[in-house]
Amino acid sequence: MGKNILVLGEIRRGKILNVTYELIGKAKELAVKKNEKVLVLLLFDSIDKKPEYLFGFGADKVICIKNKNLFFFNQEIQISIISHMIKSINPEIVLCGATSSGRTILPAVAGKINTGLTADCTGLDIEESSGLLLQTRPAIGGNIMATIKTPNHRPQMATVRPKTFSIPQRIDKSGEIEYINLDKNFFESKIKNLSFTDLNSDEKNIQDLDVIVSGGKGLKRAETFKTLYDLAELLNGGVGASRPTVEAKWIKYPHQVGLSGK
Repeated sequence: MGKNILVLGEIRRGKILNVTYELIGKAKELAVKKNEKVLVLLLFDSIDKKPEYLFGFGADKVICIKNKNLFFFNQEIQISIISHMIKSINPEIVLCGATSSGRTILPAVAGKINTGLTADCTGLDIEESSGLLLQTRPAIGGNIMATIKTPNHRPQMATVRPKTFSIPQRIDKSGEIEYINLDKNFFESKIKNLSFTDLNSDEKNIQDLDVIVSGGKGLKRAETFKTLYDLAELLNGGVGASRPTVEAKWIKYPHQVGLSGK
């Protein structure tokens, strides 16, 4: 039986995403109930904060893997490394953000290490009687909330929607840093990144926003989205869109929300 809670930190273009801080804070709450530690795994080429910075949000140990091939997201490399590290660390619980990359990586990792995965959680807790992780998520199109347990396999794994938990107030705290040197085979892949295009400078990543104004086919035509942009600007938010409007090319895919979007 493994011990401790492992948070898979997410770094995009050298920047630690807020969902990492959110998960560390929640992991600390769960770890206190189980009298265990919070470990954070970071895979990166460059990073905007020193790994020690994560101690202030509740991390007890930060495990770092640095390699130039980790600058761009590559699911084949990440799945291989994360599966290997989970087997090595042997945590009881693994948490990851339900971002585009998290949703891509974690199902494959769960398959490789032969355990379950509860995706898109909106609530986490520890069951007092058993010590099991209670993983709550919307089900049946969001009409009910299901609480799921993983009694027979380890680790217990869950992805959590960004902004589900608040970022804890940072405190002065120390911890342990470990850099891992893996064999070069872990960084080899059949997938090659040919180019990378950022969102336009005037576009906002809707996963990072608190307010989304979303439109569907009821808008009748692409030009009507301007009204949504005007409202979103007043609310300091962003614009979302349904799948049919994206397929009709009224708006670009990064705005798509729902099961097939963000």
